[in-house]
Amino acid sequence: MDNKTRATEYLSKDLLKNCNLISPLQISDDIKFVYAENDGVCFVMCDSNIVFLSTSRSDIAKKVISKLENVELCVASNKFEADMISTKFGLKKIIPCYQVLYNTEKIQPVNEKLEIKKLDKNLAEFVALNYSMHPETEEVCEIMDRFGIYGAYVDGEIAGFIGKHQEGSIGMLEVFPDYRKQGIGTSLINFMVNLCKSNHQIAYGQIMTTNTASFNLHKTLDCTFSDELVYWCFT
Repeated sequence: MDNKTRATEYLSKDLLKNCNLISPLQISDDIKFVYAENDGVCFVMCDSNIVFLSTSRSDIAKKVISKLENVELCVASNKFEADMISTKFGLKKIIPCYQVLYNTEKIQPVNEKLEIKKLDKNLAEFVALNYSMHPETEEVCEIMDRFGIYGAYVDGEIAGFIGKHQEGSIGMLEVFPDYRKQGIGTSLINFMVNLCKSNHQIAYGQIMTTNTASFNLHKTLDCTFSDELVYWCFT
């Protein structure tokens, strides 16, 4: 059994907790495995240099983390992993997030009055300036190449957009002030969920615990929240 098969077998035992590790295995061929056994999985998504970690116990986490070098960005599946890896590599920021798994068993409703279309790369700077996390334009271009970023149009005017983050989570959602509270955010998320379904990809998202608006929105969607938080750790 190869590493990817062993990893998928372990991660699939708790799909809700581990969907964020399954997604990179679906979308990237540039994966370097550090550990893949029946008690944990760790790998590096080399094209974005993100370390992914999910272990069953703290002693396993300690063993796995000892194999890592020069970590600058990691997503950990529980707090003890986050604390260990942050301490070892001096990662000063730990961002806890809710994790949600969207329902791809059925087609999710999208407002037919909206025109949702893939944005051209000449709008990359526009996206970078208007997305609340303010990524670099180059990063937006990379995401456009890999996944696409999609805009919602009302009467020919762009009302918001959505895409995926580098590791495959649905996100980059932005609805402009004049168009909020009209269901556009819901339709954009559902559009992306349906796109994942058509591409046979897992559909999941992560919400920072401080993002009350996104949390409340997701409580109205056809998705399931994990009982456990995930933790982004970085310098």
